[in-house]
Amino acid sequence: MTFASDAGDDAAGGAAEPRALAAEAHRHLVQFYEDEEFLARRIAAFLAEGLLAGEAALVIATQPHIDACRTRLKANGVDVLDAVESGRLTLVDALALLPKFMRDREPDPVLFGGTVGALLDEALKRAPRAKVRAYGELVDILWQEGQRDAAIHLEELWNELQRGRAFSLLCAYAVGSFYKEPGQLQRVCGTHTHVMPASEALVDEQTNPYATVAPPQYAERLALEAAKRAEVEEALRESVRELRAQREAARKSEEQLRDFVENATIGLHRVGPDGTILWANRAELEMLGYTEEEYVGRPISAFHADEPVIEDILCRLKQGEVLHDYEARLRAKDGSIKHVLISSSVYAPNGEFVHTRCFTREITARRQAERALESSRAQLQAVTDALPAAVFQLDADFRYLFVNATFERWFERSRAELLGKRDLELVGENERHIVRTELEQALRGDPSPTKRKSPLPAAAGATSPRATSRIARRRRTRRA
Repeated sequence: MTFASDAGDDAAGGAAEPRALAAEAHRHLVQFYEDEEFLARRIAAFLAEGLLAGEAALVIATQPHIDACRTRLKANGVDVLDAVESGRLTLVDALALLPKFMRDREPDPVLFGGTVGALLDEALKRAPRAKVRAYGELVDILWQEGQRDAAIHLEELWNELQRGRAFSLLCAYAVGSFYKEPGQLQRVCGTHTHVMPASEALVDEQTNPYATVAPPQYAERLALEAAKRAEVEEALRESVRELRAQREAARKSEEQLRDFVENATIGLHRVGPDGTILWANRAELEMLGYTEEEYVGRPISAFHADEPVIEDILCRLKQGEVLHDYEARLRAKDGSIKHVLISSSVYAPNGEFVHTRCFTREITARRQAERALESSRAQLQAVTDALPAAVFQLDADFRYLFVNATFERWFERSRAELLGKRDLELVGENERHIVRTELEQALRGDPSPTKRKSPLPAAAGATSPRATSRIARRRRTRRA
């Protein structure tokens, strides 16, 4: 039941009339198949023709194939119940039968004759025309289990049974079993008299339902086909492996990206075009103290302490601006205010606002430190401003960092005019070398203050005697 022979094959093989050939005893046919439904139809057609002509039938198959065969035989006009009850149709479970004659993974000839031979003899007794059609897939089971030699040995035992009994035999093999070993097809075909078409396209139900071709020619053709299919299947398997590998890589990449944003140490969130929070990562939720249910799905404005600020942020983003370190204040769950820097842009494929991409960095501690520093500076300024002496601070480049009120009065210049200026810019021409020497001595770490009478110029250029002391203050880096 596979490929219909072409004119060349008919001429070379000298094939007999198909129906006569199928009905004739001592024919050993092989059916290669890919589709289970196709196999069931071909088995039923082979058996039904004999049963309807008064022959007996013996089926040795797996239970699913027996059930399928029953259904197809009914469709072909066979009264299955009557055939079974009359003994003209015998159905045997192949998996249960195999252990009765297999010994050490090989079929025992004596046991095979005593089991399968007995089944054939009983079927022949009940056949009105003393002919039997048998279908067996014992060999297919062995072949699919990798027991190649045992399957071929079993085919030879079937041939020995045919020498003394009038029955035609149809065996079946799954084509997929030969994809890796297409050369084995010739070995299997060599134990059969005829090969039946394995393709629906090559079966002519009207005129030639059992067309056969000579085994040598067909085996070569089927081997080539199996080899090509094996190559195609291997290519497909390789493509599937690559696709699975790509999917796994994409899955891992997505998993890593999700972990990256969910567990980032900086707050992240997305806001929709209507100002609703669509998503926020763990860092942002922990920073403000909210659960996901309390934060996501609510307006972002509900968490901003300054409404004009969030309105300005959303307005700029809708206009396509990219924000960098936009300072804002957020209201935490415990009522405290968090100072943050927001960097954000909009995801807008095809120009359509989908959501923002916001990074929120908390600077509350920095703001507190800055306020503390400003307070300390104010206190220092207040204390030094009350002193009758001029107090000032220079950096390593001799620029003024701090001056008190007395210093401003002495120089008759404001703090704004003095800060950032070099010390040398404020002394007279005659004092430049002396001042430079004193400053460098202080920066070298001389523990003794520099004290002397020196004329310090006022804003108008006048001078008055003053006592000056300079002491270097060093950081851990030893830089003054």
